[in-house]
Amino acid sequence: MASPWDREGNPISVEQWAALFEDKGYQVVRQTRIGEVMISTVWLGIDHGFGYSEWPIIFETMTFGAGDEEQYRYHSEAEALEGHEQLVVQFQLLVEATK
Repeated sequence: MASPWDREGNPISVEQWAALFEDKGYQVVRQTRIGEVMISTVWLGIDHGFGYSEWPIIFETMTFGAGDEEQYRYHSEAEALEGHEQLVVQFQLLVEATK
């Protein structure tokens, strides 16, 4: 297993990661429901860039219930929150446009 990271991007032990990963209050960054769609942003703690990116990719935003689910990954919590909010706005506009 690659070296895990906390939400601030600091390296942590596998044991620390496991404890934090079990804590849904720590793992879930933000969730927003818009109609039938759930936009969920979470901390993964494991580098999903697999060493190919300059910074570890440790956050993920996904949409559920929109047919084709979307997935985006980020290196920082700030970047993940920004991506989350952009999706919220997009889905809100889509809902308004289909009324």
